[in-house]
Amino acid sequence: MTKRDSQAACAVDLRMQFGFNFGVVWPGQPVALYHREDHQEGFLVLSGECLLLVEGEERVLKQWDYFHCPAGVAHIVVGAGDGPAFVVAVSSMWVMSDALL
Repeated sequence: MTKRDSQAACAVDLRMQFGFNFGVVWPGQPVALYHREDHQEGFLVLSGECLLLVEGEERVLKQWDYFHCPAGVAHIVVGAGDGPAFVVAVSSMWVMSDALL
C-alpha cells in the first residue's frame, strides 16, 4: 500500500441527498412545528394558499410561490384561504457514505 492509497482509504465520502414531500394542507393546518433545520429547505405552493411564518414574520404564499429557507432559519407553513393547498417541500443534507473515494 502506498502513501496515496492510505490517504484515499481515510477520506470521508460526503454525498448530498434530497428529500421531497408532497402534501395537502387544509386552512389552519400546519405542515410541521415551528422549527429550524441544520440544512436548507424549499416550499412550492402548487395550488391554494398558505401562510408562511419566518423568524416571527408572516407572508401569504399563493399558487406558484416558492420559499427558500436557508439552514438555521425558524419557519413554518400553515394552510390558509378557503380550501386545501397542495405543497411540495424539498430538503437537502450532507450524509456520510460507506463507500470510499
